[in-house]
Amino acid sequence: MRTSLYAKIIPWFFVSLIVLASVFLFLFKIDFRLQSGSPFAEPGGDRMINFAWQISSELSQSPPEDWDAVLEGFSATHGVTWHVFNRWGEQLAGPTITLPESVKEKVLRPSGRPRGGHHRPPPPGGMRPEGLSQPPPPPHDAPPKPSEPRFSAHSDDPSLYWIGVNAPISLGPGPPRAVTFLAASDSITGNGLFWNPLPWILALALFVLLGVLLWIPIIRTITRPIGRITKATEDMSRGRFNVQLNDRRSDEIGSLAASINEMASRLNGYLTGQRRFLADISHELSSPIARAKLALSIAEPETDGKAQKRIRTALGELENMSDLVNKLLALTRTEVGPQKIRLVPVRIHDIVTAAVEAEAPPDADINIDINLETAALADPELLSRAMVNLVRNAVNYAVNAGPITVSAHPDVDSIVIDVQDQGPGVPAMELDYIFEPFYRAEESRSRKTGGVGLGLAVVKSCVQACKGTVTASNLEPAGFSVRITLQRSNGMP
Repeated sequence: MRTSLYAKIIPWFFVSLIVLASVFLFLFKIDFRLQSGSPFAEPGGDRMINFAWQISSELSQSPPEDWDAVLEGFSATHGVTWHVFNRWGEQLAGPTITLPESVKEKVLRPSGRPRGGHHRPPPPGGMRPEGLSQPPPPPHDAPPKPSEPRFSAHSDDPSLYWIGVNAPISLGPGPPRAVTFLAASDSITGNGLFWNPLPWILALALFVLLGVLLWIPIIRTITRPIGRITKATEDMSRGRFNVQLNDRRSDEIGSLAASINEMASRLNGYLTGQRRFLADISHELSSPIARAKLALSIAEPETDGKAQKRIRTALGELENMSDLVNKLLALTRTEVGPQKIRLVPVRIHDIVTAAVEAEAPPDADINIDINLETAALADPELLSRAMVNLVRNAVNYAVNAGPITVSAHPDVDSIVIDVQDQGPGVPAMELDYIFEPFYRAEESRSRKTGGVGLGLAVVKSCVQACKGTVTASNLEPAGFSVRITLQRSNGMP
């Protein structure tokens, strides 16, 4: 049955959510114990309670006048500021501070007490430790149970984070008194005492890793065939229609691949038929054109006056037709029979020198900047044909505009050949079309100069047959450049 991408992605999405939620809940229950409504977490258990009871033990063994020194030592050790308050909001030890209302409310109404009701008024006496000499509070102010350990709060002015722990403190033979130990810090983590972010970071990293592991398979099943389809369409855009995608899928991507295969097959058939037709026509035309040229050449000496002039004109037209047929043959041979082409190391300097000698007039200013040992993998005949057309093109349209430069240099694993002139160039919007057969740029190329729009098309077909690429660009402030890129050869045999 045909399965859509939606039917594959949506279930996988919900599966990933279920897996991530399960892992999160597991970690939440095992490693994190959060108080309801608290922004703080204690991954290692109730550390704050243990610290508060430790401080309570130290204070119980110290006289009240030494409590500030004891709390100062704990504050330095823990990296937070410790305070001690009784249930009526009176400070008993620690740096003097006025409690913010959000904190004071929780001190007066400790964890586990119902909201509302009346609080017992503070006993007479001072607010410092000596006030503890008052009679013990009623039973409902007895020390809280460890199951009601702490509360948290945040104050804005000053901006501090608070953790409060209700614990008992013993003074002499009487029953212990219930007090609140407050730890304050300007950091939400309390320098690692309130909250340790490392488990959350590890959990986030674990979730990301799980998400990647869960989604990579489905993503790869989509992106890999799309990448192959993209490569196939790029090849088709460059005129290579003999592509086949082997994706045997039953979803939309499989349908798209099958459609592209069918389209490529049809286009390749049409293009191959057209090229064979042009090759056959060109071959059939070459013989009668040659015989006509021969007949007119024989008849020319036997005529005089206007008849001889007309014969010469006819010979010129036949020469143009012969040039056109030869270019069509060169174009179709490289496109119809590329499997017969064998790439061998070729010295670029020798090919370029031969092309310049064949096409450039003696007074042409042509500079060749190519190392004698620079070699590329190519078919010597095809590369020579491409360079002849490029040199001829530059001479026809820019020989009087300045020097023509032919250079070559290695680039990583390729050889780059540049043919540059100082001529008028080509309109920018037409650069993508000048390598098409029979295309001529209106401003700089016309039939009057002898061009039929096949020179650069022959260059492209020859270079592509050599497994290379060819591009064209305009130079600033004036000029035209054609670049050929071929595979680099390790050396001549």
